[in-house]
Amino acid sequence: MKDIIIEKDTRGIERVNKINYEIAVLQALRTQLHCKEIWIDGANRYRNPDEDLPQDFEEHKEEYFQAQKAPLNVEPFISDIMRVMKEKLNMLHKGIENKSNDKVAITN
Repeated sequence: MKDIIIEKDTRGIERVNKINYEIAVLQALRTQLHCKEIWIDGANRYRNPDEDLPQDFEEHKEEYFQAQKAPLNVEPFISDIMRVMKEKLNMLHKGIENKSNDKVAITN
């Protein structure tokens, strides 16, 4: 990203390309808004993520998890996802080793 923002002028002096800098800032802002790393006071879609939970969440946590069919204990849930991901990565690795897909080429 830095090589797009910082340019050398005709005298070899490094300068900030203002347009590219502004575009980079807007792209970063967009990304952070979408994952709620930053939020806008008073907004609905881009509000503080703490406001997403119901006010009585702690008192009725089990009910909310049951309604979402989500486990209260996340460890088995995460372990299962990790197991499936490892299986799929191993399958990919074996497929690449066997060169079973002639549409994929791995080069240096």
